[in-house]
Amino acid sequence: MPERDTNPSAAQTWLAWHRTEQGLTQADMAELTGIPLATYRKLERGEIENPGIRLLSNCAVVLNTSVFDLVEIKWQRWFPLSEKRKRPPTAATLEARKQPKRWPSLKSPALPDWKINRHRTR
Repeated sequence: MPERDTNPSAAQTWLAWHRTEQGLTQADMAELTGIPLATYRKLERGEIENPGIRLLSNCAVVLNTSVFDLVEIKWQRWFPLSEKRKRPPTAATLEARKQPKRWPSLKSPALPDWKINRHRTR
């Protein structure tokens, strides 16, 4: 039986660090999370660029920690999900979207002014 890697300082990722802190093997984690062992190993080595939230969530539940504790710094940076948006929006783009939208005029184009104003004078 192979010796367990329980040295947290040898960990490459936060996931590996938390696993070794708990004294679990990669095989233990794969079995407990329902993730194939090969997938788990890739995840722990940081070879999966965009791991799913469910995958990380299962790991966090087994390790009794928060998903946020398992998120690598490189995963906190912009990740292009489409050809249309390769870079994050600029501050100017975000600011432009915050501008309040103008409310439509209360005047109805189908009603003449005298009909609208007639009800207001009484």
